[in-house]
Amino acid sequence: MEILGLDKIKKSGDNTQEMNITGLDKIKQINHTESTEVTGLEFIRQLSDSTLPEMSKFAAGLIQLIKRAGELDNECEQFGADRHRYRLNPVVPLSKVREFEQRHQINIPQGYVDFLTQVGNGGAGPYYGIYSLEELEYRNFYAHSSRHVDYQIVRNEPDYYTYPYSISGKTSIIHSGLTKEIWDQWAKAVTDVYQTGNQEAYRSVREEGYSGLLEIASAGSTYCIMLICDGDMCGQTSFFDHGLQMPHPTGKSFEDWIIGYFKEVIGKFDDGTELMNN
Repeated sequence: MEILGLDKIKKSGDNTQEMNITGLDKIKQINHTESTEVTGLEFIRQLSDSTLPEMSKFAAGLIQLIKRAGELDNECEQFGADRHRYRLNPVVPLSKVREFEQRHQINIPQGYVDFLTQVGNGGAGPYYGIYSLEELEYRNFYAHSSRHVDYQIVRNEPDYYTYPYSISGKTSIIHSGLTKEIWDQWAKAVTDVYQTGNQEAYRSVREEGYSGLLEIASAGSTYCIMLICDGDMCGQTSFFDHGLQMPHPTGKSFEDWIIGYFKEVIGKFDDGTELMNN
């Protein structure tokens, strides 16, 4: 049996058959005359003869929270839920994440790595859902590529956004010492150089404010969620406005942020209170 998603696993035995198992696809384990159905929303280490690496406590707990939230909000009334519908994409192998990190010179915080490799390669999450690794690469190309890729040259190439570029060229502007004055100075510099019409200089200055930040979800319009990937707030999430308004760090790690979100959704439905639509 070949299991994809957390690494390849092979099961030896009489009449061994190969089958793919992914994070949300239903699979069947044939055991003589009995069929056991396993889905990505169950703790797949119940495959007792599997050498599958142990799922993190975070991943196992989050899967159950997403499942419960989807059961309660079965009409997808929660803001953004009509987009992801509490569904998760099949997980990706850890090797794919490491390739992404090497290509774009970044160390992705462990919580997000666990999400991609043990929960789902994007899908259910706050607002319009968490990006897949592929969407992550596409969404972050424009913020980080100017020092490495000439967009005018590569834009007609297929998968141009996979060209190597650095996400963590310098320490993130979002750190414990960030003040409104510091932020406003950078935002003014971006605006001033934009008015000169020098697009190359504009992209370069603008990119400085995005260094070390990985956009992982859209909250609509110009708003998104950034994952801070270096500095003294590494691993935390922050609300971010591409319109250059002051960012608002959540003060929470990716794990605590996403778990807290789904607990809040579940609590609101269980209590019968009105849905959050912000």
